[in-house]
Amino acid sequence: MSGFIEKTQSLGIWAFIGILGSMWLVFTWASKPGDYPELRQGIRVVRHISSPRQLARSSFWAMRSDENDLSPSKFVSWMFSPMGSAEWIPPSPLEFSQEELKMISKIQPLLPAEVSIVPRKPDMKLGKQVVVFPDDARWVLIVKAYVTPGDEPVIVKELAFPHVTSS
Repeated sequence: MSGFIEKTQSLGIWAFIGILGSMWLVFTWASKPGDYPELRQGIRVVRHISSPRQLARSSFWAMRSDENDLSPSKFVSWMFSPMGSAEWIPPSPLEFSQEELKMISKIQPLLPAEVSIVPRKPDMKLGKQVVVFPDDARWVLIVKAYVTPGDEPVIVKELAFPHVTSS
């Protein structure tokens, strides 16, 4: 009888370890640490700024000499110019209460404090960053997100660049 109890206890311990191991695997996969939510939020900021609605209301539209002049390359140059960056860099969070920031974020995605957005190539002095590359031949913005600028990007997205017209 004593051997039966020892085997039952041993099986119970192994079953418990198996359940704990399974739970660990489920929670590890469910948390998806490779999702990089702060970098995805940075990409959402670029997508928002380059949306047709935002472009038509921005100083970018006013810069055109003709509608063919509104290329992805011109957009990236404008976006990081003093005039363009004044439209997309979110105000200091210290200026707003948490409630106000929550309301603003429903209208416009806010750039997380730990993420930078830079043009054309990674900035080796910065940490997490979203790099915006223009591709005029395909009329897209290529957005690459880096955790560390010397490493490969962890996210690469192509955003169709709109043809903004006056009509």
